[in-house]
Amino acid sequence: LPCSFAGVTAMGNTEVHAVRTLPLVAAACAGMVQGSILEMHVQKGGMFVGAGGFAHFGSFDPRQHTSASPANANCTTDVGIDASPRVLERSLDPLHVSWDVESQLGDWIGVFSPPDSTQWDYVDFIQPSKREQDVVMRLPNMRQDYEFRYYRAGACVGSARASFLNGMLEPVGAHLHLAGRSTQDMAVWLTWQSGSNANPAVVEWGLHTGNYTNRVVSDSAPRRYEASDMCSQPANIASPQHYIDVGYFHSVLLEDLPPDTTIYYRYGQDTVLSAEKSFRSPPQSHRNARWSFVAYGDQGAAAHMDGDIAGPSHIAWDNKTQALFGPQITNEGLQHVVSQRRGTDREPRMVVHFGDLAYAWSCGLTWELWQSQIEPIATRMPYMVSVGNHEYDHFGGDDKDPSTSTPFRPTWGNYGSDSGGECGVPMLNRFPHAPPTGHSIWWYTFSFANVQFVALSSEHDYMRGSEQWRWLEQTLKDVDRRAFPWLVVTSHRSLYNSERNASDQIVDHRVSETMRQMLEPLLVTYKVNLVLTGHYHSYERTCPVINQTCEREAPVHICGGMAGMGPDSDGWMEPKPEWSLFQDEKNWGFLDISVEGDESMTVRYLGGHEAGQGVNELDRVVLRPYAAHAKSTVAVEYV
Repeated sequence: LPCSFAGVTAMGNTEVHAVRTLPLVAAACAGMVQGSILEMHVQKGGMFVGAGGFAHFGSFDPRQHTSASPANANCTTDVGIDASPRVLERSLDPLHVSWDVESQLGDWIGVFSPPDSTQWDYVDFIQPSKREQDVVMRLPNMRQDYEFRYYRAGACVGSARASFLNGMLEPVGAHLHLAGRSTQDMAVWLTWQSGSNANPAVVEWGLHTGNYTNRVVSDSAPRRYEASDMCSQPANIASPQHYIDVGYFHSVLLEDLPPDTTIYYRYGQDTVLSAEKSFRSPPQSHRNARWSFVAYGDQGAAAHMDGDIAGPSHIAWDNKTQALFGPQITNEGLQHVVSQRRGTDREPRMVVHFGDLAYAWSCGLTWELWQSQIEPIATRMPYMVSVGNHEYDHFGGDDKDPSTSTPFRPTWGNYGSDSGGECGVPMLNRFPHAPPTGHSIWWYTFSFANVQFVALSSEHDYMRGSEQWRWLEQTLKDVDRRAFPWLVVTSHRSLYNSERNASDQIVDHRVSETMRQMLEPLLVTYKVNLVLTGHYHSYERTCPVINQTCEREAPVHICGGMAGMGPDSDGWMEPKPEWSLFQDEKNWGFLDISVEGDESMTVRYLGGHEAGQGVNELDRVVLRPYAAHAKSTVAVEYV
């Protein structure tokens, strides 16, 4: 049988593009297992994909410069290598790794966690350059120390270690999530990760900074998952490059919060608590509420090393810029917007991330890194997620699929093995408290102020008459449009997209067209205002559209898959479809959406293409309510 991973099926020297892949880099299965590590190598673009899909510019492969034996030989002290500080106060704090020799051809520095890993079990590596003798890293606390080993001519000639002050007890990867048990529910879940379950999880909160008048102790057991819980290789391989012991995911439900009020809080276990964080509690439902949220898809983890010599998914394009500056641009831009608008109606109150979250591809380090990177935002506002192909799609191991006993794999589609065998298990446990209004994290509905959200799964059966299709019909039918004049539907895959039909996108367009035929009649019948999607690593906005024809009143579709991966480089269909009003595949960014009561909803596309340069408004559209849902009988343009 062919071996499939990350979108490419390899049969001998032939590649069959069965699922969507990243431009220029397609991680193909080498078809062999050495020890316990499934080797993955890039076969295109002159790039090497290392542990768990980390891609480094050039063709350097540490395995070609390492002894044939995987045994962990003792390191000498021939090369001075240092990690400073030796003890890090918090996850992602800057760590300086330096060495005192000029590099030679074939030198490399392995990054190992746990520190006693064999030389083939690095979680990442640094390829020293003659110009630099140090690098700044921002590593997540994975409940183990890190070791850095300098290899020359196949031998370890120097090493250094770094640890974290609170070790296994440090709370990391925290995020808020709306409980969403009803349209009037203002409770919020807080979930975080640590390496211990010896003490109960606790949240202390109050209405003034430093004054925590309430203490909530979790009354439920923490969650965790094992390598054996996942559906197939390489995700179910326990190794530093794939499944890393996740510790425990702790959750505390914050109830009885005063509405629309700043809450100051800290969280953790025993005496190890986080620094103070704050968020504004959800408001009561009100048709005339004015508020903002942000939305995006397809992010991934940003580089965790300065410079351009290494980093997770460190993919370089023709201009030799780092592909995953994209997540950094989105995170920096969002944090700037939050800071700039704090305390106003325009301050974002929620993130809606519609699929393809970390792009872990079975690599535990990538999940840990991404969740730590979004933590500054995810602890400031609810972070609502839904599933994409890179969290769920898998071949084999169907009996372990946590969502269904019959995965959706129609012959006309491209539902492959894009999760690297994870089959949604990490996502389900890392985001364990989806609103109980649908089918767990896979599809659900929730409300905020005057907007009803419906999160769909494009990775599960949506054909007419399916469980999800029937649920969608009933859910849309039940929305009280007097209370919620705005209805927003999200899906990872797009119903409308006009990117050029590249070889790996022909099937993608067939999937989009099938989704449109199955779902669009429901979206039109129940007067959905806005459909937010991703999957394509680009931005595209339609007119109010029905059956590929612009109408006066109809759903507007926006593809917002530009939060980090890509961007795509295939260009656009010619001639341009009449329904496609704005297209961009040159920038990264996010959707900044403001709700002005029941009068209008404004969607701004904020983007940029250089880290540290901020984001700018690249597109804007103002939606008006359907005439049937507007207070005024005066005719207004829908868009």
